[in-house]
Amino acid sequence: MDDFEELRLIESIVESSPVIIFRWIISEGWPVEYVSKNVSQLGYTQQDLLAGAVSWPGITHPDDEARLEREVKSFLEGGRGNARDIVDTVDSVRARNRWHRYFDGFTFPYAFCSPEEYSRWLKEAGLEPRRIELIPKDMTQRGRDGLAGWIRTTWLPYTERIPEELREEFIEEVVSLYTERFPVDDRGLVRVRMVRLEVEAVSPS
Repeated sequence: MDDFEELRLIESIVESSPVIIFRWIISEGWPVEYVSKNVSQLGYTQQDLLAGAVSWPGITHPDDEARLEREVKSFLEGGRGNARDIVDTVDSVRARNRWHRYFDGFTFPYAFCSPEEYSRWLKEAGLEPRRIELIPKDMTQRGRDGLAGWIRTTWLPYTERIPEELREEFIEEVVSLYTERFPVDDRGLVRVRMVRLEVEAVSPS
């Protein structure tokens, strides 16, 4: 069985099950990037959600809305929101048919932690936290070439899984998708939303 046949088998299993797979972008309106065809069992089509005619939050049960909003807000406000846009983009590319085989068993290699977690660790180390702050910050790269260079030199846990002769093509796909979602600005810069952690702590002695 080749990779395409294997993928079709997996899709057929999902589509004949009650499990519906969603992937959405964590941004205003939560646009849906992928939904399995068996969303039809809820009375919707793939196109309804992909085109934004029906929103993902819009089909959430009312009893779950408040909890869902709290969890997403916590995720975005915590350090885990760091580099979220580029992480989502890289994940979208690695999930494509051409690349997914190279990421079997892959786990997210970075830790974006919350102020509460850092506060606990400081206290465990015998320090008294004075200030723990997550500060939104834009990182800029000079156009597509700058973004490609940053991915090439920084995102090694991802790129090193790709055969060397294919890495530049993978990087180019990431750059193309990211700049499609977040275009180069009128100064020729690509902006990546980041979160910077600043900590002040003292020894109680």
